[in-house]
Amino acid sequence: MTTRKNFDYIIVGAGSAGATLAARLTEDAATTVCLIEAGGTNNDARVTVPLLLGSAGKQDKFNWKYDTEPQTELNDRRLYWPRGKGLGGSSAINAMCYMRGALEDFDNWADKGATDWGWSSVLPYFKKLEDYHGGEDQWHGAGGPVSVEKLRHVNETTDAFLEAGRELGHQILEDFSGAQRDGLGLSEVTQRNGMRCSTAVAYLTPDVRMRENLVILTRTMADRVLFDGTRASGLRVVSDGDAIDLEAAREVILSAGAVNTPQTLLLSGVGPAWHLQEMGIDVVADVPGVGENMQDHLDVLVQYSDKKHVTLAQNAEAVPRWVAGGLDYMFKRGGFLTSNAAEGTGFLRSRDGLKMPDIHLHYVPSLLVDHGRTQLREFGFSLHACCLYPKSKGTIRLRSTDPFDHPAIDPRYLTEEEDMDVMVAAGEHAMRILETKAFDDYRGDLRGPLERPESREDWVAYIRQHAETIYHPTSTAKIGAPEDEFAVVDPHLRVRGVSG
Repeated sequence: MTTRKNFDYIIVGAGSAGATLAARLTEDAATTVCLIEAGGTNNDARVTVPLLLGSAGKQDKFNWKYDTEPQTELNDRRLYWPRGKGLGGSSAINAMCYMRGALEDFDNWADKGATDWGWSSVLPYFKKLEDYHGGEDQWHGAGGPVSVEKLRHVNETTDAFLEAGRELGHQILEDFSGAQRDGLGLSEVTQRNGMRCSTAVAYLTPDVRMRENLVILTRTMADRVLFDGTRASGLRVVSDGDAIDLEAAREVILSAGAVNTPQTLLLSGVGPAWHLQEMGIDVVADVPGVGENMQDHLDVLVQYSDKKHVTLAQNAEAVPRWVAGGLDYMFKRGGFLTSNAAEGTGFLRSRDGLKMPDIHLHYVPSLLVDHGRTQLREFGFSLHACCLYPKSKGTIRLRSTDPFDHPAIDPRYLTEEEDMDVMVAAGEHAMRILETKAFDDYRGDLRGPLERPESREDWVAYIRQHAETIYHPTSTAKIGAPEDEFAVVDPHLRVRGVSG
């Protein structure tokens, strides 16, 4: 723990936003910053080697390992929610897929009150952060801190995924971050020299970490924001069991993700007054939207065994391949260990007449069960398909006033019937792709669902019993106009009802 207790800025969470902010703010040598992170440094091969992401996700040191409340529309199942812990946050354990939101999404934000967040406003910053493999052009930037590469290794069944797209009349795209996103293609990845390029790698470089005006505190838990009246004056943290108060002369910045940010706000007395009073927390500001409006991508999975045995598996037959792959990676930074697993991607429409695609695909040349926590020995391949614009909205609530207690996460999946319509269409699209001639040489037995759905009712039953998150929770501290009662921050990202 640092002996210094006074800073200009205190940043909570060293993930995709926090690592970036710490690096950018400390470019001014006169500005002091303390970056707080509950996890560790994440300097581990399970984080840095791309294909070991499944192993990293199993470790408590890298993953918060949340579970939702029982979901009424999913047969009362609790869904597992992995979220990254440590420097880089979820960018340290994700599948490294690089793509931006649709142009129309950003313009829609601006239309709804998030002024200056339209596409023309954000594009220069996307370009500034990128070191894009294709160089600088209308859509991309070069020389930035985040390295965006093509996959160094593509499984032959992923090539079949692309051929299946052609067979069905879909466009095959090379870049999903431009004007066009309808179609299938290969993932671009946040990797550098065949290794993961998390935001910690990109922004918290050795030179940045050595800056005298930056203090990084790992394995340190944010307890609550401290207030002087309604102005944020600092942060109480817990390190090695000790509570320590840090002072912020300018601002406290919460960048702890869709779960921990609303949790910290609530613990600090900022949120719906009724919930704060229920928990015995003094109300600093009644902000009804904190922890509300939560949205997430629910995912349906179609899987087949691989009769050619060319996909990824962990069994005796695959041992020589893993040994060769390890050597290839060690000496050349090549081979299948550079794979991000989710090698194929794409966007489709659930029905005709839609302005934008509403289904997102991820193709994986491996069989997956329970987010990879259950080890499967069989060769096989999987196609994920998710509802891209869910109408169902959930909440984050406190269970207790202990910051170490996981909050109550209730996504309320499929409580809007329209979401089920999209999910059924997503499953049908995925099945159609995997049943094309392109997969005839590989497609063995159906592994999920175990029996082919022949009706909407069959798909609904399968989705209720097996659908899972594809790890994209958002909007629990949403941006909005002053007249939006449930906006938590204004377009300058200032929390309503308080300052600092």
